[in-house]
Amino acid sequence: PQPSDPTLVTGFENMDDLYSLTAIDIAPDDEYNLSINTDKTYVSDGEASLRYTFAAGSSHLFCQYIADSHLPDLNVSVLKSVSLDFFNTSDSAQNVTLSVTTASGAALFSKQQSLAPNAKTTVVYDELGTFSYKKKANVAGFSFRFDVESPVTIYVDNMRVTLGATDVAPDDFNAFVESI
Repeated sequence: PQPSDPTLVTGFENMDDLYSLTAIDIAPDDEYNLSINTDKTYVSDGEASLRYTFAAGSSHLFCQYIADSHLPDLNVSVLKSVSLDFFNTSDSAQNVTLSVTTASGAALFSKQQSLAPNAKTTVVYDELGTFSYKKKANVAGFSFRFDVESPVTIYVDNMRVTLGATDVAPDDFNAFVESI
């Protein structure tokens, strides 16, 4: 069944949404926790959000693959943008990187943004409409990486895509190919 919102990749509404995330490059001794939050203070839309609590370690990268999302048949050639809501509960700014990724989790395109202290920030990567369908053909998911240095809790909600990009001539593809 299709979701009621055709742009919602995941809303982090339940444990199935949580388990559809893939953790990448997490060290065995890192201390963090992912859970489902139902406190409406940290929910943009729906009934729940993802709660990320970081205690120690390095940066943490989580990927939502399209095949494991609410939109498994998403036509990536018409992607215009991807966005994600973050609630930073700490008294200091935190950094997050939103990326469009390949099947291996490698970033094709990324945007780093600072999350304001004790505030909601929506991070939008809106340059996808400028890339050709050949570049977008490798899109397999969307990831977010936290670059935090102290214990912190950040809530994540509503990964969405905007659709409707028109075909862009594949001239830009040549610069993307390293060798043949």
